[in-house]
Order: sequence, then C-alpha cells, then structure tokens
Amino acid sequence: MKTTSKKFSSIFLLQIFLISVFLLVVISISIKALILVNESTFRNSSYTVLVISKKAYVMRIDNKLSTLSILALKDKSGISKNSMLENSIFLHIPLDGQITNEKDQINDLKTQLLSVQAVLSIFVPNPSVHLLQMNLYDYLKLYFWAKQVPKRNIHEKTIQSISSYKDNNSELNIIISNFFGDQDIINEKISVEIVNGTGINGLGSKVAQMLENTGFDVVSVSSTDENRSSAIFITKSSSNSKSLQKIQNLFLFEAKEVEQGIADIKIVLGNDISSKLKNLEEN
Repeated sequence: MKTTSKKFSSIFLLQIFLISVFLLVVISISIKALILVNESTFRNSSYTVLVISKKAYVMRIDNKLSTLSILALKDKSGISKNSMLENSIFLHIPLDGQITNEKDQINDLKTQLLSVQAVLSIFVPNPSVHLLQMNLYDYLKLYFWAKQVPKRNIHEKTIQSISSYKDNNSELNIIISNFFGDQDIINEKISVEIVNGTGINGLGSKVAQMLENTGFDVVSVSSTDENRSSAIFITKSSSNSKSLQKIQNLFLFEAKEVEQGIADIKIVLGNDISSKLKNLEEN
C-alpha cells in the first residue's frame, strides 16, 4: 500500500513539474511574441522592403489594394548592407525594412524569399541572413500578405542599376512613383520641410525627391551651416499621421512637437549623421 502511495505521489509530482515547464514555455513564447509585435515596423496596410542578395530587389506590399510591386536591380552597386536610410536616399524610395541574404543567392524573389522554406529557415539562427529595422514578425506578415495577392496584381520591372539613370533622373522617379507611391500619404496631404545641415551638398534635394516619390508634399528645402543635431519637428495636425510614422521609422530621429511652422513636419539633417551618409557624396 505504501509502495502504491509513493508511486502515485511521484507520478503526481512529475505531472506538476511537466505542467509547470509547459506553462513557463508558453509564457516565455507569449512574452517574446508580444515584444516582436511591439517592436514591429509593419504597422500599416503597406510595407516597402529592400532585399539584398545576388541582385537587389525593392518590394512593396499593399494589403488595402491587394497589390505587390517588385523592382529588381541587376547591379546592386551603391547599396549598403548596414544603412537603410542611406539606401532609401540612394534608391529614391523610403524603405520600411531591409533583408540581406548572403548565403542563398536569390534569383527569383517570389519563389525563393516568399517560400515556406525561406520562412522556416528564418527561425533558425543564420549569420548570413540579416534583418535591418524589421523583425521576424514583420517577415512573417510580409510573407502571408504577399501570398494573398492575386497574380494579376503583381507588378514587376527590372532595371540595370540606379546609376544607369544618372542622366535621366526624371524617368527613374516616374518608375518609382508608379511602383511605390502611397495613396494614403498622398491623401493625408502632410507638408514637409527639409533642412540640410550635414555639409553633404545636394542631400536635402535627394531626400526631398525620395519623399515626393512616395507622395509627400515637400514645400521647402534649405541648407544651414549651424551645428545642429538631427531631429523631426511636428505640429499637432501631423502627430497621428501615417506620414509621420513613415518618416520616423526611416530616419529614427527624435520627434518634438511645435506650435507652428511653414510645414506640418520639419526634418533637420544634422552633422551627427554625416558619417553615415558619406557614400551619398559620390552618387
């Protein structure tokens, strides 16, 4: 009888232990999932990501319109693996996230990056795959939304490189506007002022063109010799806008509210980011 009682007690304690371990695992996974969702940059109905591999691809998913736009670059010269802001300005496209895959040479974005195998592989630590300003939750969301887009709504174009349009920027900007224009940002009609204090000639105009290609209304571009830190100044009318969220996700500057200005959003590009954008002096 005592032996049976001890056996029952041991089994009961083992069950309690296993249940406790299971609950701890569930709680741990839930906390990690909440952190991923909270840190996500994919919070709107559209998302633009740069994929760097054998080629470079810029992909934009719009869940509201159920469209997928893919711009492929045969030559990825001028594209940085470490700076999404620099790439956004160079490409004339405001990016939301960036994926670098150095091991698997992606030749077809839809069949390789947006495959079940690619999604499963992202769960395994892989030093050759690097996500910049996006996380696993953003990748999964991108995958599932892209899979829902009908084939007739997938638009693709391949160009040689950004540099091949150096003497014809207007044609490049038309292509980018058609592929990456954001109707929500256009409809918000948020005005933007840009002040270039980096010392990099023409940077303010390049940033302005990048923002205009998406639908921002840039009303002023100027330069200053003052030693200023990078910042974003906003008025109340822009505080809850998608336009502000897009700018903050890209520039990662501190936002400060002001009563009024010549624009709803003022972007100050300061000396503190000059070193991060020095490659743009050559482009």
